[in-house]
Amino acid sequence: MDLKSKVIINENFYSTVLENSRKIVIYLPRSYEKVLNKRFPTVYIHAGQRIFDPIKENEESWKVHKVADKLIKEKKIEEVIIIGIAHKRITDTNEFCHFISPDKHVRCSGLLYEKFIINELKPYIDSHYRTLPDCDNTALIGSSAGGLSTYHIGFRNPDIFGKIGLMSPFFVKVNDNDHSETKLYNEFGKKENLNIWIDIGGAEGMFLVRHVRNVADNLVKAGYKYGEELVYYQDPNGAHFEKDWGERVHLPLLYFFGDIGHPQSIILDGRNIVGLKGIEVKVNPIITYDSGFIMSHIDGEYIVSRPNILEIRRDGTIIPKNEGTSLVTFISKGLKATKEYKVIKELSECVNVSMTVNVPENTPENDHIYISTGMILNKVDNYQYEGNFKLPRDLACEFKFSRGFRLFEVKRDGSPMNNRKFKATKDLKLNYTVENWIDNQIEREEDV
Repeated sequence: MDLKSKVIINENFYSTVLENSRKIVIYLPRSYEKVLNKRFPTVYIHAGQRIFDPIKENEESWKVHKVADKLIKEKKIEEVIIIGIAHKRITDTNEFCHFISPDKHVRCSGLLYEKFIINELKPYIDSHYRTLPDCDNTALIGSSAGGLSTYHIGFRNPDIFGKIGLMSPFFVKVNDNDHSETKLYNEFGKKENLNIWIDIGGAEGMFLVRHVRNVADNLVKAGYKYGEELVYYQDPNGAHFEKDWGERVHLPLLYFFGDIGHPQSIILDGRNIVGLKGIEVKVNPIITYDSGFIMSHIDGEYIVSRPNILEIRRDGTIIPKNEGTSLVTFISKGLKATKEYKVIKELSECVNVSMTVNVPENTPENDHIYISTGMILNKVDNYQYEGNFKLPRDLACEFKFSRGFRLFEVKRDGSPMNNRKFKATKDLKLNYTVENWIDNQIEREEDV
């Protein structure tokens, strides 16, 4: 008989610590109900109402149950139990933030949320299901603000969660239009016994890519062995949406619980024109394995054919010296990739992007609307908003407009719409029209 996996939904798991109930979704692998003496590693994932979607398929689901089924069937990972923790959205508190909230009017309840997971949820799962409860067999994964929460919970409790997956972690504090890196627990002062996956997409906005890469570089400086204790991946086309995290959630699962296989190929991603003045350029070497595993290499050896034209640091930063061209070769794991780079006199670091957005008559009275990558547009007329942004050159943005947390634009009939896209290769003037907004029922206490 061909065994099938199973998804169990607990609609009202009550937390004494948080004084509320939420949905908990549990994935049990194929052999769980057949091999009764077997215990399984566990993976806890934040925002669990959007990672399974076992009943209705839609673009807001990671479909992690199908990803796990495929990896297990192909014998690429061991069988795991996956626990999705539904996010509880409450007006005046943010449970994904430990210390600093992106909104000064919202308090942080991350410490209580951490206590709920460690003192209530995990003991329940370990007592009701056949888990391997030690830290080496327990992972915690989150995306966006859930990635920030995962970072804090993992670094504060490495004896409980030995594997942490930070997918597009929101390492940015937004305060009165000032964008800076947020306060992180530990600040890399002490190396913990952790295996860390950290990723970011190239189309995630002007702050996230730089901040996330800086965190990865700092973790290497703190002593994490790259490729063994820490892996970073910069997805060239990744955006900040569930579909993107669903398309690459197999990577941390492979890294934590499987055999990544053997390296197969390398490409040198990123722009190949550099200015003596202006934008800093980093090479993003991407290694693909025969298992389908993908990672960036952020600490490598480069060979430059004309070192009088440019040099490259181990972290991939290009140091231009004179105008001209040079071949650059990257060698790793028995493979190599070569690309020609050109140095010109100047390439400005930023370009100017102006944006005008017309909104429908049913738009509530808001002084601002938002681009889902973090940019703010100001109201200039009853049904018109504008924004002027100085963006890093080559920044790719994939986004929807929103009126606030997950209050996205939709098509005129209320159905989901495709993401908008632009790439800031030069100065741009952009005009958009929002047809409709998602129904206000999303503003209920629970973020469904």
